[in-house]
Amino acid sequence: MPPPVITVKEVVELISSSPKLRANLDLYYFALDHIRDKTTREIFMSIPKDMQVW
Repeated sequence: MPPPVITVKEVVELISSSPKLRANLDLYYFALDHIRDKTTREIFMSIPKDMQVW
């Protein structure tokens, strides 16, 4: 069974849900720039939520 596809939309929604990240536009756009790559998206989404440090 193939692994689930992690879409850009899913990650953008997660990133956008962080008030601290949205308050720092440089960091917000940095994060958006890096999730274009499939591997980077998968790594980010694999990090436990309590360890996802912006």
